[in-house]
Amino acid sequence: MTSAEFQKDPVRRDKLATLLKNPVLKEAFEALKDELEPRDDLPVTLANPTVAAHRYHQHAGANHIIKGLARLANPAPEVKQLPVKKLRTPPKDT
Repeated sequence: MTSAEFQKDPVRRDKLATLLKNPVLKEAFEALKDELEPRDDLPVTLANPTVAAHRYHQHAGANHIIKGLARLANPAPEVKQLPVKKLRTPPKDT
């Protein structure tokens, strides 16, 4: 199932929205996000560029999932069709 298919299903959206309002789930998300915050007391410092890059990607991935769940709980925005412009027919050479 794609995210677009998920968003088209109002039952799934409503169930997900209900889950995301659960205070225990919110606390769990915050606790896990807090684990990803940069700290200077880590055994391997973030001064190492490889470690820093890995931590950044972990943080970005966690944010993507949390924001993505919130997005999936809402209906997809309506996409408006752009007007189609027709090309003029070139004049005939006489």
